[in-house]
Amino acid sequence: MNQGVLLAGGYGTRLGPVTKSTNKHFLPIFDKPLIYYSLSTMILSGVQKLVIVCADEFAQQFKRLLDDGSDWGISISYAIQSEPAGIPHGLLVAEELLQPGQNILLGLGDNVLYGPGTGRDLLRESSDNFTEIYCFQVSNPSSFGVVEVDSDGEILSIEEKPQKPKSNLAITGFYSLPYEAIEIAKTLSKSNRGEFEIVDLLNIFHSKNRLRVNILPRGTAWLDAGSQKGLLESSEFVHAIQNRQGYLVGSPDEAAWRMGNIDSEQLLRNAKKFKNSDYGIALRNLINENE
Repeated sequence: MNQGVLLAGGYGTRLGPVTKSTNKHFLPIFDKPLIYYSLSTMILSGVQKLVIVCADEFAQQFKRLLDDGSDWGISISYAIQSEPAGIPHGLLVAEELLQPGQNILLGLGDNVLYGPGTGRDLLRESSDNFTEIYCFQVSNPSSFGVVEVDSDGEILSIEEKPQKPKSNLAITGFYSLPYEAIEIAKTLSKSNRGEFEIVDLLNIFHSKNRLRVNILPRGTAWLDAGSQKGLLESSEFVHAIQNRQGYLVGSPDEAAWRMGNIDSEQLLRNAKKFKNSDYGIALRNLINENE
């Protein structure tokens, strides 16, 4: 998929007071800022043109961290969201920077995906005419959007944070959408929460028989780092994988290199920016191992 939208406009109120002076997407997940993890998924999914949706007060910080994306062989632009008004609203904010007629990979900036079925495999079965949602079995489905499916995988219902969930399939923070989702989003009304709800958008595609569910396989890790507990669990997970297996998790530098967006010389230039940090050393080790 060529283009994507990454939503980073929320204020992270669930993470207060640590987000009182900074945006949650800059908080560290072990050795990298949170936004790096969803950005890496975007790159591994083949996104070449990415729009970051963020609040005006944090736009310069995002630009300082991510720049224009050229270090990773992609193009990054920024769309300013005046207030966090729901996931579909982020699409509308990004509209002017998107290429009409092309599918969109929409992602939330506080999600961490790792393992089989993610990255390059995420969009393997996506279709131009269908909206695809990616689901993961969780123990606390009432905290998420929940999809109920029958034994054939057909969707029975979709609900946002139900008190009595009909299944344990949570909708992760990544969606593959046809471009017309933007026009449909314009027809939505705000919910009682004062937001435009992604579930309402998904239900419209469901009513048109154009919604598909992809359940991420066992062995995949999906972590919502938008809460204090999620932030801690995500950091512990990344530390464990990198410490025990020696793999980097959530590195846009490695993702761009693996995808062929950049060559080893560019990866080395990127690594030098981090000097003797563990992250910079890990990037240099990738090159040495490849040689």
